[in-house]
Amino acid sequence: GDKAPAAGDAAAFTVQLRDRFGNGLPAVAERVSFEGSSLVGSTTGARLTFRSGLSLEARNEQLGVYDVVYRTTVADTYLIRLTVQGEPLPVLAPNDKCPVKPAALSPARSTVKGAAKGTAGAEAGALKEFYVTPRDVYGNIRTGGVDPVSVTLEVDATGEQLTPVTVGYVGGGGIAGVA
Repeated sequence: GDKAPAAGDAAAFTVQLRDRFGNGLPAVAERVSFEGSSLVGSTTGARLTFRSGLSLEARNEQLGVYDVVYRTTVADTYLIRLTVQGEPLPVLAPNDKCPVKPAALSPARSTVKGAAKGTAGAEAGALKEFYVTPRDVYGNIRTGGVDPVSVTLEVDATGEQLTPVTVGYVGGGGIAGVA
């Protein structure tokens, strides 16, 4: 969603430890271990653990309330898998997921494939298809058709008029063009 953090940004979600009666459970760092906890990317398989990408900040230790802070450069929807003292911590849906969207568009990391790249010697008047894959600075594919796209055709110094380029979105975040 729009409120999802972008790749590379820090974000957090809150957990509260409770006793079997639902009361907030005071916890101290020496007694509580989140070892084995992770956020796992649902499509990429990227994994964040408390050794890489996750940290814990006490919000109210007397009530057992903590913020789990995470940061990743891989855009995906991460599934929350928390354990306390080796036991799974139940997470209620739909808040069992942490979406991370791609960062801002990076023209330098975006790619072009097809006949439009390097068309020296192409036949005049023939249509040439090409595909642009917009990516962020980390290489994540940008999807949803929200990125501005401009296409420039370079020609020699003959001064001839160019046929306009048609650009449209295709599945998977790619952009198809016909020149």
